[in-house]
Amino acid sequence: MELVKGKSRIQLYSCVSKLLQERKSRAGTPNPQGRLVNTSFASNAERDQAFENRLRELRAEGWIDQRPPAPAARKRSEDALEDAFASLVETTIAELGRASEDQDAKIWRRAITAYGKLKIRAGGNRNEHLVHFFAVDGIAIERRHPVVVAEVRATKARKARWVQLLESA
Repeated sequence: MELVKGKSRIQLYSCVSKLLQERKSRAGTPNPQGRLVNTSFASNAERDQAFENRLRELRAEGWIDQRPPAPAARKRSEDALEDAFASLVETTIAELGRASEDQDAKIWRRAITAYGKLKIRAGGNRNEHLVHFFAVDGIAIERRHPVVVAEVRATKARKARWVQLLESA
């Protein structure tokens, strides 16, 4: 874990190691298998508490945590984004299915705007893979979604206008 304060950086693991070294180590005690157990701390809870205390001290001094989100948190975030893309696809398909040709441009502008916001949240560019998502493969981040242009029943000419609209966005 890295903490930042101004232009200074500090590796928290080394701080915690130093903190742990400063504490008196207790003598090793045998476990039931007869091996010595490191008992620097009486339990994992004591070690975790020392870590949290040191982290709290450093944050109080103005250090900011710069670690990337945990993989599980990152995965939950990606899943939430994929769900948002899925919702966008479902909404767009439903709206285009009931809309007249005069309403197409308005629906596509709304869909393109929503797509751009989701792509930025995912760390991409606003129009990155826009045509591919709606007209070719339906891949948002990792998951494949229904392809809007293929799913909606419309004439070839109408679908061609949709693709032109997507390409010009």
